[in-house]
Amino acid sequence: MLDAFAFALWNVGTRSPVAVIHAVAATCRRPHELLTATLVVLIGFLFIAAAIVLVLPAIIDVDTEFIPIELGTLLIALVIEQLIGNDLRRLVKGSKA
Repeated sequence: MLDAFAFALWNVGTRSPVAVIHAVAATCRRPHELLTATLVVLIGFLFIAAAIVLVLPAIIDVDTEFIPIELGTLLIALVIEQLIGNDLRRLVKGSKA
């Protein structure tokens, strides 16, 4: 779920690549929004790091099992973000519509 929270925070599942490029370009022109975007990226990375730390005890052989398991959790997180990402963002913003 932490991976899904990071993806929902970054809004990666519902934006097209062109929309992301436009959003990044627009954000770079405004220092206040650039700071906010930087904090959002860092918080997302903290969620990803926490998810990695939580999955490590479940892995018996880290050298051979970590990458497939972590890729699996990231793919599942992308699916979860696609399914409920908009609802999570709406809850965070406080609107019920």
